Amino acid sequence: MQTVGKPQETQGLDRSSPLPLFLQIRQKLVSEIHAWPEGDRRFPTEAALATRFEVSKMTIRQAIDELVKSGLLTRRRGQGTFVTDSAFVERLTPTLDIDQQYVQAGRLMTATVLSVTERAPSEEEARVLSLAPGDHVLAIRRVRELAGSPTALDDRVISVALARKAGFDAESAKGSIIARLRASVPVVRARWTMTARLAGSELATLLVVDPADPMMQRAMLYYDADGHVVMMGTTVHRSDRLACEVELDLAPSLEVDPAE
Repeated sequence: MQTVGKPQETQGLDRSSPLPLFLQIRQKLVSEIHAWPEGDRRFPTEAALATRFEVSKMTIRQAIDELVKSGLLTRRRGQGTFVTDSAFVERLTPTLDIDQQYVQAGRLMTATVLSVTERAPSEEEARVLSLAPGDHVLAIRRVRELAGSPTALDDRVISVALARKAGFDAESAKGSIIARLRASVPVVRARWTMTARLAGSELATLLVVDPADPMMQRAMLYYDADGHVVMMGTTVHRSDRLACEVELDLAPSLEVDPAE
């Protein structure tokens, strides 16, 4: 119950908003978790948070449950609640099952599609995708959110003919783009080029960062069995939210040189 004389907003909560208090609290805690300092990762108790936000423990428990489902917090029996590692590591494997990696890790990754546009290709897109004069491409742009917080900007470009064959539209673009593509055409090889860059004004707005923040950019080409590029694009990650891991087989080949 609101105490007489108390302001309508407590710890930034808007009690007149149609957005439930537990969701408002969740949003505030997400920001705190992403800025969590190194060292002790123990999260405040439900009692402490209930006192801080002046809400019931049940409301706090709802917010904490959401953060546990998202993979940002973990509960340890008899010890309390802890902040998980801030950066999720995407492991690059031959199956490119990155979406499944999030599922298996208990992390909630979603995508907000900003645009799905049929247009004429740029000169580079026409060359890389081996397009004929007059061919068009489907350009997909989306922002991926990890636990509801903007994490990466995806841009993908596919020929319109292949995009229609694969059934790409605004709804399907929310899911795994590579999985949908591979269901329509054999994708046998990928080439990724990793570079560092600054966010700049556009990314600062889309990913809620400072324009001078460091970002990780991944340029991608995907090839079919004939060696043709079937999709190209880039992903720009917040470097504090995502990392990439590559495992290489460095064992010497056992094949015998025919010249020997």
